Amino acid sequence: FPVIIVLFIAGALVPFAFRNPRREAIAAFVPAAVSSVLTVVLSASVLLTGSVFRLSSPIMDALPSISVSLYIDGIAAFFMLIIGLVSISVSIYSLGYAGSYSGKHSIKALGSLLNLFVLSMFLVAAANNVFSFLVFWELMSLASFLLVVYEHEKETNLRSGITYLIIPHIGTALITAAFLVLYFQTGSLSFDSFRAAAGQLTPFTKDLVFVLALAGFGTKAGLVPMHIWLPKAHPSAPSNVSAL
Repeated sequence: FPVIIVLFIAGALVPFAFRNPRREAIAAFVPAAVSSVLTVVLSASVLLTGSVFRLSSPIMDALPSISVSLYIDGIAAFFMLIIGLVSISVSIYSLGYAGSYSGKHSIKALGSLLNLFVLSMFLVAAANNVFSFLVFWELMSLASFLLVVYEHEKETNLRSGITYLIIPHIGTALITAAFLVLYFQTGSLSFDSFRAAAGQLTPFTKDLVFVLALAGFGTKAGLVPMHIWLPKAHPSAPSNVSAL
């Protein structure tokens, strides 16, 4: 998994070393495709073997609440597999598609943001504490916002981007509220603690967390009635971004 992260970061940074649009596209989207393939392999192995993958930052023991902690089990691997399969297709498609922006918009910016967007989606699925989740969630939201307003000379795209940025952040507040309820019950911001305490929570607490999480994630997913950002953002974003 560290190799996957490094490749995505390389795909986000290396394109800025070039001035040729074709080379910028290759430097951005080839690492994204390779990283996505590796993620699919990792996810499939977790699903097939039933194993669990963990990765923590060096400060995990000293500052567990504000450290990066990743945990890939079956459900995380399932979503990472789906994201990976779509990302492979999008990355390959983007090699040719990006050429349509040559001379009009920055291809290196498109490639860099797409790498960060895909990486953040993988990290959201793998996050194992509230701090990690919210950091990666915000990275995902900001990267996708900048991609929605990529053709920023169009006023409609800017309005769509602002709507896309504001409404899903209402969802983020509701998700954070669900985490706070679990924190007050467990005294920890670790998802390990949430899992361990699941069987001991009262029915009211479980229902409250479920409703807050459903409303929060549902807003981000575009469920009615918090769906108004969805038909605005998709037409504004580049085709490869809209697919993701």
